[in-house]
Amino acid sequence: MRFSRGLLKIQVQQLYLYLLIMSTTFLISLHIVQYHRLQGKYVCKALPTYPMKIQRPPSTSRARHDRDVCFGEPKLTKWADCPQCYRATVHNLTKELHRVPRNITLFPRGPPAFFHPKKTKQQDLIYNVLIAPESVCSKTCPYLVAVVPSVIDDQAQRIAIRSTWGSVAKTHLWPFAHVNADVELIFVLGHQNKYTEAPESSLAQDMKLAQDEAALYRDILFLDMQDSYYNLTLKVMSSLHWVRIHCPGAKFVLKIDVDTFVNIPLLLDLLLFNEERLEMSVLGYAYVQNSAFRTGKWMISPEVWPPPFYPVYASGTSFVLSSSLLGSLAEAYEYIPANWTYSSLPVYLRDCYITGVLADALSVETHTLPGFLPDKPHWPRCAMIHDRILMGQTDFFKTWRAFYRFYGGCWKIYTE
Repeated sequence: MRFSRGLLKIQVQQLYLYLLIMSTTFLISLHIVQYHRLQGKYVCKALPTYPMKIQRPPSTSRARHDRDVCFGEPKLTKWADCPQCYRATVHNLTKELHRVPRNITLFPRGPPAFFHPKKTKQQDLIYNVLIAPESVCSKTCPYLVAVVPSVIDDQAQRIAIRSTWGSVAKTHLWPFAHVNADVELIFVLGHQNKYTEAPESSLAQDMKLAQDEAALYRDILFLDMQDSYYNLTLKVMSSLHWVRIHCPGAKFVLKIDVDTFVNIPLLLDLLLFNEERLEMSVLGYAYVQNSAFRTGKWMISPEVWPPPFYPVYASGTSFVLSSSLLGSLAEAYEYIPANWTYSSLPVYLRDCYITGVLADALSVETHTLPGFLPDKPHWPRCAMIHDRILMGQTDFFKTWRAFYRFYGGCWKIYTE
């Protein structure tokens, strides 16, 4: 009897060990198969002319004279000629992409006067650059330029971006894939007067930190301006103007917050697939009939903004602009005020100014896509792995590792 029990115990242990070995072997084999299947896979194969040609502009050109600039257009491969050039999930996202019409009933008696450019200049962009990103657009003609507003103290977050989704700008690599399109990454900084008693020393300290980081990564755009929440619109518009001048060959510009992870291959393929549709357009998560706050921190007086709603605008967390819009936006910015003074207090429109007020003044189309702003506060990480979400606020390194553990951590089909 004792012998039978001992034999049964040994057999159970052997069975457990056998199942463990078989399951481990299966998972490893699945990883190997998927690795070999995805190894060398090109994302955005629709750009076979990477990198584009560059030449020095003539002396009469209005472009920059100290660096070669791009010319010509990328040769794109259409879906009918190369269906394997695009990710299959682009079809699903494109079905959710639609144009948002302007709310013509917002102003029944005509738009307010501040939608029309003033006769005199209302405000200036920041043209003085203390540190320029030397490596950006110096040897390539990027298809996408990612502009990330940041502050001096966000160095750890900038390193996280460079180590994860932002690494595409330097390596053209994504987990198990090669990104065959040029992407540039720019971090935009300003100086902070942390010490009101000695602002000069504060600026010198900020400059020293920024110079050390810029020398190492060469992706810092340090503007000569005060860095604050209320100067964010000025900061973004000035950086867009810099991109317009220094990256004339770029096709699209992505404005993205420093705490947001971006699925770069999916975004690139989406832009390529809908390029003609998104020309002269704003792409993002559009707010329609978003109420104007009359109380609280973000209140705006009815005397400044009479309508009960803001115009259609894209979420400030992330949006994509066609590069052909940058010049018009910069010119309109100087003649359409971004803030007013009411009861001795400054009033700001913040997010809705660039993609709402300026876009409305220029009659720019807005395209909305839910994937730009997940509606779930804690969306499953596998949703991005399975190309259902373009970007989101999450742990960068955990998400990046999840891409490498595609079938280990997200092998089940994601369901809502």
